[in-house]
Parts: sequence; C-alpha cells; structure tokens
Amino acid sequence: MYFTILLSTLIVSIISCFFYKKIWSMINLKKVPTGYGYILIFFILIYSFLLKLPLVNIKVFGVILLFSSIYWIDDIKSLSFIFRLLIQFFCGLTLAFLILKENNFLYSQSFLIILILSGFLNIFLTNIINFYDGLDLNISIFTIILSFVLIFLTSFEKSNYLGIVILGFILGFMFFNFKPNNIFFGDSGCFVISSFVSFLIIKNIYFFNFEIIYLLIPFLLPIVDVCYVVLLRIYLKESLLTRNYHHIYHKMGEKFKNKIYLLPQIINALVIFIIGIFIVPNNHIANVRFILISILSTLILYFFIQFFIIRRR
Repeated sequence: MYFTILLSTLIVSIISCFFYKKIWSMINLKKVPTGYGYILIFFILIYSFLLKLPLVNIKVFGVILLFSSIYWIDDIKSLSFIFRLLIQFFCGLTLAFLILKENNFLYSQSFLIILILSGFLNIFLTNIINFYDGLDLNISIFTIILSFVLIFLTSFEKSNYLGIVILGFILGFMFFNFKPNNIFFGDSGCFVISSFVSFLIIKNIYFFNFEIIYLLIPFLLPIVDVCYVVLLRIYLKESLLTRNYHHIYHKMGEKFKNKIYLLPQIINALVIFIIGIFIVPNNHIANVRFILISILSTLILYFFIQFFIIRRR
C-alpha cells in the first residue's frame, strides 16, 4: 500500500511538473515557473477521499485549497504584504473553527482565544517556511524531513499515509528542481504546507497528543535561523520586508559547492531524532525536557556553523 501510494504520487508529480512548466511558458511568463507547491493540496485532497479520512479533515483541506488558490496569485503577480497576512490569518482561524465545531467546543471559554492564536500560528509557520524557499532543494529537504516525521513518528489519523503522499510529491518536484532555476515551489506551496501543519497542531495540541512535539524536528532550525536573521537585520537597520541573503543556507551556499548548504537541516533533524529516542515525549515533563534539549542542541549547531565554519573559512 505504501509503495503504491509513493510510486503513484511520484509519477503524477513528475508529470504535473512537466505540464505546469509547459503551461507557464505558453502564457508567456518570462520568469522561472513558480508556485508549483500549490498543487500539493490537490494530492492531499484526492488521497483523503481514497483513504476515507474523517469528513472534517476533507473540509479542512478544502478550505486550504480555497485560501491557497487566492494565495497562488502572489506567485504570478505579487500581492501586498498586508493582504498575504490576512489570508494566512483567516485560513488558520477557519481551520480552528472547523475543528472546534466538529468536536463541540464552539461554546468553550477559550473558543475565541484559540481562533485568534490559530490565525497567528498560520502567519508564523507560513513565513518561517517561506524563508526556506530560497535555494534549489532547500524547501525539498525541509518537506522530506516533515514527511518522515509523519510517516515514522506520528500516528494521527492516517498521517503516515499523508506523509507518503507528501514524500512522493516532493520527490517528483526534486526531479525537476535539482537543476537550479528550473521550477520553484513558490509562496503558495509554502502556504499549503504551513496550513497543513497548522491543522495538525491545532487538532492535536488541543487534545494533548504528545506526538505533535516531533514537529520540532523539521521546524526548529528554520525558526532559530529566521529569528537570528530578523535580529541581525534590525541591528543592520535593514528593512524586514526586502529580500535578504543572511540565512544560513545562503551563507553555506556562498562558501561551499555541491549543495553542502543542505547539511545543517539534515544534521539537526538527525540530532533531534536521536534525542527523541532517549527522551520519548509521552508526558508533560518529558515534553519540556525534549523541547529544551532540542532547542539547546539546535542553538549549538547553528552558532557553531555560523561562527566556526562560515566565518572562518
């Protein structure tokens, strides 16, 4: 079953990449084709029907499709910063509303707080992932790590199958994206992933599913990197709304060849995975310990690379 889903999504992803690039060139857009990651939500929706996931999941993925269809316009003609934030916020809010409604929590005291926090969560995740859609294969490695977490470390409602779908999709994208400037995942693709992860977090954290902690594995290094770069840009008095090349993968890309800039993500994921073997997050104390040690190890790795590898070569 796993192999069938992986192979089918891989083949269809390669084919859809080919036609996406072909259609892009037919409408005479001069820039490199971008926004391909938006198609991922179609894969997730189709397999949700085939795997007979709960109706609320299908509704949620339908909402993500709706909002990401609007967001896809940003990959063709840039949307304003405020409009993008509003899409991110209201998508997260709507996902939380559907989940709470399904579980009869609409009249709980924390209802409005959860809705607002869910909106800001989606803003946060979208922009974290967006920063990692920089060099070729960078977002691909991030997504592969995410898919491995879903396949091997979580047991949400058939999350392992959805992880296989995401893995097959991203491998097909990598086939075209291995060559630089061939086809881009795009802002809308990052939005799809962030909204999907927001759904997982909102649904599982509210019901105290400890496995959600494993999402630190793909996200922790990007979070540390983005926080460092934001503080650095404030110190340098640069506008936070302009493009920059301060991220760790940019610096690694400048210093090394042969895609060495992908290694920090891979190494950090392996380290946190090993931490998870020794500290299984199955209660509140273990959760806190896992989070603190994972953050500490990520900070050590990040600043070691920044100050002893990048700056001293």
